[in-house]
Amino acid sequence: MEGMEQFKDLWVQTARERVQTLGDLLLKLEKSSDDKELIDELMRAGHSLKGESGAMGFQEIATLAHVIEDLFTGIGNGNIKMTPEIISELLAAVDRISEGVDNVESGAGECNCQESVENLKKLTGLKTEGFGKTDKSQEVVEESNPIAEVMESKDNIVENTDASLRPADPVKNESELAKEEVPQALADSPQASSATMDASTAKVDTAKQVSTVTLKIEKLDQLLSANEELVLLKMKLRNNQIVQNNTELKAEIHQLDRLVTDMQFHLMQARLFPISLALHTLPRLVRDTALKTGKQVRLDLEGEDTTVDRTIIDHLTEPFVHMIRNSVDHGLELPEERKKQGKPEEGVIKLKAYTKENKFYCEVSDDGRGVEWDILARKAVQEGKFTKEEVQDWSDKDKEQLLFMDGLSASQEVTDISGRGVGLGAVREAIKKLGGNVSVLTEVGKGTTFTLRLPMTLAIMQALLVRIGDQTFAMPSHEIARSIQIQENDIKSSGNMPMIVVDKGYVPLINLIDKFGLGSGIKKDDDTLKKDLVTKINNSGELPTGTLTDLFNNGEETKNNVDSNESNDSRIMTSYKTVVLIRRDEDMVGCLVDKIVAEEEILVKPLGPLLKQTTYFSGVTILADGSAAPIINYEGMKWKQSHN
Repeated sequence: MEGMEQFKDLWVQTARERVQTLGDLLLKLEKSSDDKELIDELMRAGHSLKGESGAMGFQEIATLAHVIEDLFTGIGNGNIKMTPEIISELLAAVDRISEGVDNVESGAGECNCQESVENLKKLTGLKTEGFGKTDKSQEVVEESNPIAEVMESKDNIVENTDASLRPADPVKNESELAKEEVPQALADSPQASSATMDASTAKVDTAKQVSTVTLKIEKLDQLLSANEELVLLKMKLRNNQIVQNNTELKAEIHQLDRLVTDMQFHLMQARLFPISLALHTLPRLVRDTALKTGKQVRLDLEGEDTTVDRTIIDHLTEPFVHMIRNSVDHGLELPEERKKQGKPEEGVIKLKAYTKENKFYCEVSDDGRGVEWDILARKAVQEGKFTKEEVQDWSDKDKEQLLFMDGLSASQEVTDISGRGVGLGAVREAIKKLGGNVSVLTEVGKGTTFTLRLPMTLAIMQALLVRIGDQTFAMPSHEIARSIQIQENDIKSSGNMPMIVVDKGYVPLINLIDKFGLGSGIKKDDDTLKKDLVTKINNSGELPTGTLTDLFNNGEETKNNVDSNESNDSRIMTSYKTVVLIRRDEDMVGCLVDKIVAEEEILVKPLGPLLKQTTYFSGVTILADGSAAPIINYEGMKWKQSHN
């Protein structure tokens, strides 16, 4: 509608809240069809959405919302009886409204809702026409209406375009609405106070009444980018020689450091949102999937208020969908099967979110049939992914990775919901890109639990800066146990894996120098050995596999399998090396580096398009001197190493 464009963002936000409310309440009503309070809430939600949409000129959405309002008015009066068919059609109508809201936001215009309107009228016998006329048998209970509050002027509150709806409250028609004079203080802002104002006493200056404002994520990101530049400038000033030699300047820089850190902290807090934003579609997903599969399923949510970085929330919706579908379709048994096993006919899927040790955890569990690792391993052999000899000595922990392998599924059948062996693989890849990992705990006949472990934020982290060759790298501190110094004779071999002994246990050692192809550790005067290693790299396109003896020994010695004790003199490591110990769940991995530079709080920037496919790095940070330091991805490093 002309003159109303300035309120579109507010309407979109409010409409989404109405749609979410309608969907959530409908799922509750399906289980408690006689709950009068739920019926009244649904009627009010439909009424509010109708009024707001009508005021904005979105007639299709307003008409469908009007039908929903009248339907629940009829149910409340006892004139209409709720049925499963009506619930399903109402949920489809809510989906249609949601689609229309998305279209309005994108500028495409609202979608046609007439099919949903006619379906509901046919099921219920309603005679509703348009969104301005209705015959209610009971008074509509008013609800706080931000759109109407913004449109408030003098004695009139814009609720609908037809005066016959509320005889006691005169309203304006559509042409008059377009000319409505909006109070300047509200017109200048897309936000409105949540408190209803009395028209006769409303003041232009309502700033004192506003306790919450809406801020677009883009604006928050711009503030964070500006803060990142301040942090870099702060780091440069702190290391400036003039500042170092001036006591007064050092004191001022210290004060600046504190202020910038405080600003950064509050901005990061503003980026934290409840995980419930990624969970709101799951109850409906469980309901629809259960109906398709003929199962009875209850979804329990715990820790919905747990906060995490908005970027992580945005990327968790799809993994949750894959995991929930997999649990309903393949994890849980049919009611008859559960009854035979002595289980309740209704299966339970539980999603639990919590934080621990500066990490975000989310557990998705079911009380279904569990995963039989031996069956999955046999299937992998049958499909030619591994040989029988390769899998026969695997532990259950080793077989766990099969569950995430593309094209391999534990299911015996493929459905339109799952079973193609793609979903869980997509989950793992999505979580790895966020710098996290997925683990599985399962017991046959008892159920399965997937645990997602993720950083609290992707924008900033504490990191250990290390030198590897001539390049500085950042190692996230949250999983670093400690660093140690070793000598070359401390390195042992187990199969084709170099190992060191730490706390009386063997720890695998990853040589980051060679992993990244930087060539550090080779003596400058040993041209023959240096060329031999470079030739191996060039011929294979990657670093050669094997123990550190293989990597650092003369190639001829390696071929002759000279005993490691006799070949110590030909090793070309310096006498001492630094190892950073990384703790991964219950395991530990050692990373060989040249030097530890410092531990600092770093700002994380995404990798460029050419590097997005690498698993070695999760991002990059800019150092005080302006140079870039890649951020090492432990999950990618460990996975690659175990398959060398």
